[in-house]
Amino acid sequence: MTGRRLALVGAAAVLLVLAAMGVGRLLRAPAPLPRGASSPPAPPAPFAFRWPAGTLYTYGLKLSVVGTLGLADTGGPERQPPLTGRLVLEAELALRSYGQLDEEGGPYVLGVRLARLQQLRWLFGEQPILPDGGEALVGPEILLIAAPDGRFRRLEAAAGESDVLLNLFRQVLAPLEVVVEPGARSWTSRQTSPIGEARVAYTVQADERGLITLQRRPAGFVRLAAGPVLGGTATQVRGTSAVVLDRVGHLSRLQGAERVVVTRTDGEEALRQEMKLDAQLLAVDRVSGGPDAARRLAGLEPTGLGEVSTSGDIRRQLLEGRAGDLTGERLVQDLLLHGPAPHFPDLGRWMWRATGLLRLHPELCRDLVAVFASPRMTARGRERVLDLLAATGSPEAQTVLRELLERPEVTGATNRALLVQRLSLVADPTEETVDYLRAQVQQGDRVGSLAAAHSLGAAVGRRSRAAGGEVDEHAAALLRSGLAAASTARDEAAWLGALGNAGLAEDVPLLAGYAADQDPSVRAAVADALRQMSTPGADTLLLDLAADPDSYVQGRALSVLTDRPLTPDHLAALRRVVVEGPLGPGSFAALLSLLERHRRPPEASRPVVEALLAREAPSPELRRRLLALHRALTPGG
Repeated sequence: MTGRRLALVGAAAVLLVLAAMGVGRLLRAPAPLPRGASSPPAPPAPFAFRWPAGTLYTYGLKLSVVGTLGLADTGGPERQPPLTGRLVLEAELALRSYGQLDEEGGPYVLGVRLARLQQLRWLFGEQPILPDGGEALVGPEILLIAAPDGRFRRLEAAAGESDVLLNLFRQVLAPLEVVVEPGARSWTSRQTSPIGEARVAYTVQADERGLITLQRRPAGFVRLAAGPVLGGTATQVRGTSAVVLDRVGHLSRLQGAERVVVTRTDGEEALRQEMKLDAQLLAVDRVSGGPDAARRLAGLEPTGLGEVSTSGDIRRQLLEGRAGDLTGERLVQDLLLHGPAPHFPDLGRWMWRATGLLRLHPELCRDLVAVFASPRMTARGRERVLDLLAATGSPEAQTVLRELLERPEVTGATNRALLVQRLSLVADPTEETVDYLRAQVQQGDRVGSLAAAHSLGAAVGRRSRAAGGEVDEHAAALLRSGLAAASTARDEAAWLGALGNAGLAEDVPLLAGYAADQDPSVRAAVADALRQMSTPGADTLLLDLAADPDSYVQGRALSVLTDRPLTPDHLAALRRVVVEGPLGPGSFAALLSLLERHRRPPEASRPVVEALLAREAPSPELRRRLLALHRALTPGG
């Protein structure tokens, strides 16, 4: 491989290896961090970020990331060795505020640039990605759009801006995103970085002398951006970060430690990433002149923290390597031969290569119409064609997918609902796809409307969380209207599932009204619908459902809680469930699994375990697991 090609492929590959989740230690600390408070502090006074126009914040920054990425086997003559990457940055980060887009609590427009570069090394293996040492990246400014709660909504940059500059800022800014729930003592936020979408838990540690100190820790990933490459099934995220906020309204410093490890079903490590970040506010200055927020944004293009910018050359080379020697003719032959069969040889690897080919040559998506309509094709084969198009996800693939869903082979199928729900698997639904789903919800029969509603909910959620995305209020209103019009418990549960796919925090109060429904299937559907809604109200509702008299509802709520960060207050509520309420055999097992994952802080988890020990375990195996967990949580045990 030539040095030019190596550098191009390396630039893209490292972006999958390196993600921006903060870790490290601070070299200069103006105030000591708290060391293990004996009791949780009271809820603090509400905090909001305030970056007044014309203010310049300068941070000292040290960033070091080391990662290894093991690509999935693509069937070549030799298995590709793991890719390794390293990013080391020492510089000052300048943040200039251009003010708010409106005066009624709107987002701030912040200019971000590197200054006083001391060191910037970005390596793929031993090959440097920045031949000039990164000097060209010092000075150019991109814009960060940040809400008063600290959430980074998107980046804005001029058309044609350097891909390397954009990707570097994604790596730097993502760990600096601190989302605050005003007046709360603990909360959970969903945050996006180049590695994917993570659940992040916050707890207030101290609130004094004009400073508020938070503990931040990762609780797991909702989505991994490199999932198809990794082929991973188990993800471990560890670490904590300490964040100090100045009550004037800005970040004062950040420190912590974090690691992400993804393993495959065969036990091999697909990805390992360890990162160090030191960030400390050095100065706050006033600057004069310059445009206001709206004028500074004029002519720029939005992009997201979770995106990866690569040139057309890089994208094409990566897709060529992904497709390998697969051709359009062979793809059609494989579908006609193996599509109808019960077993498709090495389906996962074939899908990875086939989706790469269709993204490389989107015109080939049209060839799948003839495959779908072929007399040789069976219902199973047609499902695989739809799966292939949904996984490809390009605008061309979505166009063909919508067309196939209107063919007689689908409209007359007994499993039509499952076929329509293939659209829920599209990662980046186009406006045309959303319009199609809206029409299906409005015009379809009961089964068709519900099937489309689930896909529409998924599309609403994905588009609202994309860079610059907003909630599609029309689509969300359709889902709420469908729920309101449901006349049976079965239909209510189905529409609740559609709203859950959207995962909109504003729907938590609506779901709370169904948490007291007399039918347990509806209450269980509420628990499932809360899976993507990470708010204090959602947590409270899940804890109430965990105490439900029906064991199935209990189990569903505990299952959702297992995947969320839990505070000592949450664990105390679960102890009351054990002591005061009925706990069916399934709920006993679900709660034990939850506690095995949430062992920290042990002084909060141990009372729940001891309450379970006071009950009769449904099986000897559960009793053994419970005793082992108690020993692990007991000092000296």
